[in-house]
Amino acid sequence: MQNQYQANIKNRALFFPQVKGHQLKRKRTGFLFNFASMKKWLYIIGLIFLFAANTTAANADFLGERVEVAAKTGRQTFEIADGVRRAKAAQELGHTSIKAMDHTGKTFQVPLKDLYSPFKSSIDVSTPLNQFRYDRIYNGFKAGDALPPIYVSPGSRGVSIFDVNFIW
Repeated sequence: MQNQYQANIKNRALFFPQVKGHQLKRKRTGFLFNFASMKKWLYIIGLIFLFAANTTAANADFLGERVEVAAKTGRQTFEIADGVRRAKAAQELGHTSIKAMDHTGKTFQVPLKDLYSPFKSSIDVSTPLNQFRYDRIYNGFKAGDALPPIYVSPGSRGVSIFDVNFIW
């Protein structure tokens, strides 16, 4: 009986090396990654995909020409924090302005020509789900529904809402 008990403890020690009485050393198995390094690699790969997928916004002249244009014309420009699809749908339907909200909660109308998208240079409609998301907003504007305002902050980084394209 004791031999069977010791065999069970040895088998358990293979999976749980903290079992007392057995100093079991693990051999290196030849794997390149452990959990901690895999987590770091996934973070790095995620950053690479973020910048690779958003090349137009990453290459945009954030502080150059657009700031000068806003300064020369004297008009206030805004960066879209949330609502690029709503702004693009309004532009496609021929609207000249859209309801917006700033960080203080104040709601106002913003001309579409003064809107810039700092984070999204294109709208993905290549999958049925993404197409549905855009169509729902587009059809809501077309029907005259009251959609929530877009969230904006003063600035002119990124691409104009007129330059945001679709990924089919």
